[in-house]
Amino acid sequence: MNVYNKEEKKLISLGPEIWWEKWQDPYEVHLPPPNSFDQSDTDLEEMDEESNIKYLLTPMGPIAITANMSMSKKFKLWIGYTNRPLTKDNVYLMENVNGVETLDIWTKYRFRVGIGKMFVDRIAMYQMKQIFRNFWTKDNAIKTNAISTQ
Repeated sequence: MNVYNKEEKKLISLGPEIWWEKWQDPYEVHLPPPNSFDQSDTDLEEMDEESNIKYLLTPMGPIAITANMSMSKKFKLWIGYTNRPLTKDNVYLMENVNGVETLDIWTKYRFRVGIGKMFVDRIAMYQMKQIFRNFWTKDNAIKTNAISTQ
């Protein structure tokens, strides 16, 4: 009995794969550029009341979220989606790629990677994908019970 539909068979037949999506910072602050308003018509008290400063509540109290806190300003951030499990072994190999500064495992099949500003993100992502593919095309797939296509 075949338990996979046509689309699932297509995804499984791809072999080990990583698909990429640009990470969007949920706390991205969209502040107007400096001097983008006419100060002659605006009272300073009104400006303070109308400011769109966002705060993050922490155990240490509220912290203002500023543009300097944004992770996307410090790294080139990407989300990776895989069709094979992330294991300690393949994660170790991927995090040692030149340019990879952060590698956060979110789920068994999803992770976020931060590529340093001095590196070409597409090259690091390609190298990570090759490492992932090579890892799963060896006998590691048998050892870790990879997806079967019965």
